[in-house]
Parts: sequence; C-alpha cells; structure tokens
Amino acid sequence: CLRYPDTIATVPSLGPEQAVRYLERALVLSTQAPFGWGPIDRPQEGSMFLIFILPNSHFPNDGFRYLEPEHRLNTTVMPGKELEITEIRAGFAPGTGETVANRVRRRYRLMKGGHQQLMLVHYTREQGGIQIPPQYLNAPVRRYPIQMSSEPRIFVLGPRAGQKVPHSNGMSAQPGGGPSIPPGLMAGAIGGTAAIAQQNATMEAMERRRQPVNALNDDIEDDEFDHLSTRSLAVARYKRNYDFMNEVFWQASHGKPAQADFKSPYSVFEKSELDSKIVSPSSTTFTQC
Repeated sequence: CLRYPDTIATVPSLGPEQAVRYLERALVLSTQAPFGWGPIDRPQEGSMFLIFILPNSHFPNDGFRYLEPEHRLNTTVMPGKELEITEIRAGFAPGTGETVANRVRRRYRLMKGGHQQLMLVHYTREQGGIQIPPQYLNAPVRRYPIQMSSEPRIFVLGPRAGQKVPHSNGMSAQPGGGPSIPPGLMAGAIGGTAAIAQQNATMEAMERRRQPVNALNDDIEDDEFDHLSTRSLAVARYKRNYDFMNEVFWQASHGKPAQADFKSPYSVFEKSELDSKIVSPSSTTFTQC
C-alpha cells in the first residue's frame, strides 16, 4: 500500500474525536513528506498507520486472518466533520501460536471536512475473542518473505503532489532531482479535481507494475482469501457446539451415576456393646406367683 513512511503513533485505544484530530494533522504531513510503497505486516497492538488509498481499491493484506466480516459506520463527530469508521474483529496471525482470535482493526477517514483518500489504520485487541478453528491455525494468508517495492516515494498532496523522490535522496526531495512530472500532478493540491484524478491514474499504474507476476502469489494476496466466508464460520461454530453437547449427553447416558454416601441410622451404636446388654433367655429365672 502507499503509506506514510513512519508509524504515526502507538496508542492502546483510539476514539472518533482523536481520529479526526490525527486526520487533520495528516493533511499537513501529506504535503511535507512523500509516501512510499510498503506492506503492513502483523503490526503490534496499538500501532497506527497513515495510508493513501486509491479509488475502488481494497484494503491490502496485513498478515492477519479475520474470522468476522467487516462493518462500516458513518458518524458526525463535530460540525462539518463526517467520519467513516470501518471495523473488523476476530483477527489472528496464523502460524504464530495464537489460539484465540481477538485482534481488531479499525480504519478511519473523513468523508466531509478532510481528504477522503487519507486513511488512518489502528490495530488493537479485545477481551475474549473467538477460538480459532484448527484448520486455520497455520494456514498462511500471504507468502514470505515479502517482496519489497523498488518504486520511488511520491508526494500525494500539496503543490508537489505526484513528484517522485528516489530512495537515495531520503525523505526530502531535492530541487530538480526528481523525474519530470506532468503539470497537472504538480498542481494537485486539495480541491483540484482534475489534478487528483490524473494523480490517481498515475498511482494505479504504479500499483499494477508493483504487483508480482507469480500467479501463486496473486492467489495468496487476494483479499477474498484474507477472510472466512460466513458459511465456513457457521460450520466451525456448529461443529464446536455439536462436539460439546455430544460430550455432555454421552456422559449423561453412559456415565456411571454417582453413588450416594448412605449411612445406616444405627451406625452410631457399637454392636459389641449392644450384644453385652442383651439378656439370654436361658439365663432368665421366672418366679411363679
């Protein structure tokens, strides 16, 4: 994905108002530093990234598998600021020993009052989670090692939008050091519809060139492979519940009933003591009146 080169921040939780403030700051950052093509892979809890999304594109593979579908919500956080929140839960990293899917990914972007192509991505964990079905514990969602892109960094917003920065030049663009850029891209400031459209077309072409040619890699990187279908999740839950209930009823039907610890009410007496107090009939003398 095309993202800001550094992690924006590491915070355990992120609320809507905080997300709006970060996105407002992101408008300034995006004009000052070029974005680079690079993967997001199994980020740590609390990590936050700023990415520039292309129109009609899916969120890239992040190394996690998610057992639940993604949900989207639009809310007005403050006047003139409409925030889109996209959340997906029950994520885990296959092949790492995790047995409970409790990772959460939330994506934020301003639909009004900001730039819709700037997206904030935050990762966290939730309490509890879903037990991971055994067949998915070690099933990979991407091929390693990850192929790193050699595409130069590029400014996505501001007066230098579309200007490329070779890797050897670091984070700052030297005057006249970048390749020639069409005039429309150089004028791609916020609000320039034609410039942004041309900029998006250029970035989409770069994305196509960046894709690996190996068909097997394409299959693994496919977004449809990242998520379980509703049917697969339902089958896994049904099997788990079936096995549990089967064990319960089998124990009730075939298990040995618990033996009650019953004691006789006469157990408080000693038999030898009672025998000594019993008078034998042969030793009894009857007196005739």
